[in-house]
Amino acid sequence: MSLSQSRIGAPRRPLGFFGSAGPSAVGVNSAGGDFCACCGARPGLEKKLLNCAKCKTVSYCGRECQAEHWGKEDGHKLVCKQLAAQAAHLDRAGLTQALAEGGKCLLCLDMEPVTPAAAKTLACKHRYHRECVEGLLAYGVEPLAVVCPVCHPRMPDGPDQRFDAAARRLFVLERRAARLETAWDALAEEDERAARESVEQLEGSAAAGHKHSLCLLGLLHHLGHASPEGEPDDVEAVRLWQLSAADGIAKSGAEVGTGGARGLARAQYNLSVAYREGRGGLARSDAQALAWALRAAEQGQPEAMANLAACFELGEGTEDGEPDGAEAWRWLLRAAEAGHAPSMLAVSGRYAAGAAAGTAAGGGASSHGPKRDEAEAVKWVRRAAEEGGDPRALCALGGLHEEGGTAGVPQSDALAVAYYTRSADGGYPEGQFRLGRMYLAGRGMAVARIDGVAEETGGSAGGGGSGASEDVRLAHALAYFMLAGAQGHSEAQASVAELRPPGKGAKGGLVELPSLSAEEAKKMNPAELIVALAQSAEAAGTSSSRKKGAKKKK
Repeated sequence: MSLSQSRIGAPRRPLGFFGSAGPSAVGVNSAGGDFCACCGARPGLEKKLLNCAKCKTVSYCGRECQAEHWGKEDGHKLVCKQLAAQAAHLDRAGLTQALAEGGKCLLCLDMEPVTPAAAKTLACKHRYHRECVEGLLAYGVEPLAVVCPVCHPRMPDGPDQRFDAAARRLFVLERRAARLETAWDALAEEDERAARESVEQLEGSAAAGHKHSLCLLGLLHHLGHASPEGEPDDVEAVRLWQLSAADGIAKSGAEVGTGGARGLARAQYNLSVAYREGRGGLARSDAQALAWALRAAEQGQPEAMANLAACFELGEGTEDGEPDGAEAWRWLLRAAEAGHAPSMLAVSGRYAAGAAAGTAAGGGASSHGPKRDEAEAVKWVRRAAEEGGDPRALCALGGLHEEGGTAGVPQSDALAVAYYTRSADGGYPEGQFRLGRMYLAGRGMAVARIDGVAEETGGSAGGGGSGASEDVRLAHALAYFMLAGAQGHSEAQASVAELRPPGKGAKGGLVELPSLSAEEAKKMNPAELIVALAQSAEAAGTSSSRKKGAKKKK
């Protein structure tokens, strides 16, 4: 698959609400502070701070400060129990050991190792799930604090600290729901109480004009996580975003001044989306959508830059209603340079197609884009894959290595399989299909993922072992074809039919594999599906070998 044959440079529709896809995780700070959480005093040479005996996450000058802070309406009493539970969780798991053993994700408190395909390494060199890092950023934890729970400094008591604590607690629940360990409409009593207390904390800070709390509370209302009934409320979400997006100090129910704090870029971006989609009682307005996106983009919001590029390319909200290719390309490039992975991929597509392909791609922006440059195209698709973890970019990069020759990219089946695997793990159907095809052909020395089932499934294109190991290799292929087919990939569906014709025994060594419908396959992740198919294949292969052995003895 060459870059010029893909549609990665075609005009894109604007993005949706920031964070509304559901962030995935959260963490907790490690231990004690270096200042008093009540009065802010720091320890002297002859005086040490005392940690809270229960949670050990905040410190005090002495009992007087501790009692005063505990008794405040918004004091430590509200969060102590939850912080203690999280600290105990991390202590049991062993924070130092977890980091040393291969990077458990302490953001989502999932003690499973972070796989390279799902990892993002921060500047501090600590590694977490990419989804967790991006999800916490979507919640707005930075720049008030740092995402990394190990490097997170103690925050003095105040709106920023309460926002950070509430956001992280809610984020843990969001990630647990994503892992199907719980559900927002069926939380356990302790989780429901934690969610309610966190929302109340945000409401208290929002009432005082804390812009980050206003923005996150708006997102929770949009998702339906802020009310006991679990019903989305876009009207309230828009009201909160308007307060957070406006310049000046936001006061709930009062006029917003023109001076003071600058409007929050994430809220401005969400307000732009609300105007474009006519949400929350707002009349649909492309002009207002573009204006708010511009305000957010000028503050460096990458998603807003990407939306501006799409709006200018499609002529949505422009003064004359006509596309503006030059502005579209300028904002697309800025979004890519700001680290927005889909924009990096789109920039790669523009370089691969060249400016001459402008109107043929469905819009006028490409005619104002760059000249065709394969080296630049490869550079940007590699950045989108390796820095942004974009599943489509990973698939495209795998295709370049499978074919070889484009802008000096070496042909390598092993690298193709590595990139296809990461793309498939990201749920991209084309990546799943291409990985299944590599397993089917026995290319790339693809390593089986099931311990004790097979060590290696590589080989030549026409061969690749026999017996149970061959069955396992084909089971991997079938698993990825089924996953892609469940998402409507027609070639993958055809491959499933070839490997396992309806009503007949499976061909190519696949015997008596479980019958999974498309809906059942869609609910399973690759590892679960491969386990089901590969273990069945191993059992079938072992049974077949035993029967052959019994016949020889006779």
